[in-house]
Amino acid sequence: MIQRIGAQPVSADITNFSTKFNNGTVDMIAAPSMAYKPLELYKGIGKNGAMARFPIMILTYQVVLNHAKFPEGFGQASRNYWMTQFDRALQLIRQADASVPPATWMELSPENAYKYTLMLRESRIDIAQKGLYDKRGLKVIKKIRCKVNAADPECTTKSEEDWK
Repeated sequence: MIQRIGAQPVSADITNFSTKFNNGTVDMIAAPSMAYKPLELYKGIGKNGAMARFPIMILTYQVVLNHAKFPEGFGQASRNYWMTQFDRALQLIRQADASVPPATWMELSPENAYKYTLMLRESRIDIAQKGLYDKRGLKVIKKIRCKVNAADPECTTKSEEDWK
């Protein structure tokens, strides 16, 4: 995706992406607003940078556990618990958004937001066709995006419907 916009990707992971950003090794990162203060991202943003208000990621995590060390039904009980935490998580996200100084936010024009959305969609399809993304997962994530924003142009496309 990075190469599609003419940039050079730099290998990074959860342990070093913010340090690379803050010391200028990389010019752009994808991170939620919740990372702004604890990872001191304001250092990398400086006086001329900004945080775009444009959702491009859906963060997920997996819990892998040893069944022998947990009671029967723990996995389902855990999923049920986390489902009850949605409103709390949304509140934390809104608080994190509010903690970012207003001047740090950059609003994309509708035209640029459309271009970014189209570029990201084309990149996802390309990467899926190369076997690097799970097509079923992308199909589920598209359903989520379209539930949140049914007016998005990708919601009228059918290219992912035959993915298995």
